[in-house]
Amino acid sequence: MELPGVPRDTSVAVERRLIEGLGRMTPEARLEQTRALCRAANELAVAGIRLREGDLPIEEIMVRLARLRYDADLVARVESYRSGRRR
Repeated sequence: MELPGVPRDTSVAVERRLIEGLGRMTPEARLEQTRALCRAANELAVAGIRLREGDLPIEEIMVRLARLRYDADLVARVESYRSGRRR
């Protein structure tokens, strides 16, 4: 059985061990693992933005991160809303 997102070079035995290990974890532990992975993904994304764009204010980094993750129209609407509230 292949898991979506598991690299194709991962052996079936390793994949099974991963699934078994996840099955032994409590829901709380799985949630914490998920949160840790999300934090790591955020940190890597921010580091990538800084590497490509230089040292930007955190607000601009967050906007660029949103542009990577969300629909361009949604980000534009939020930016428009936020700029109207700053006045």
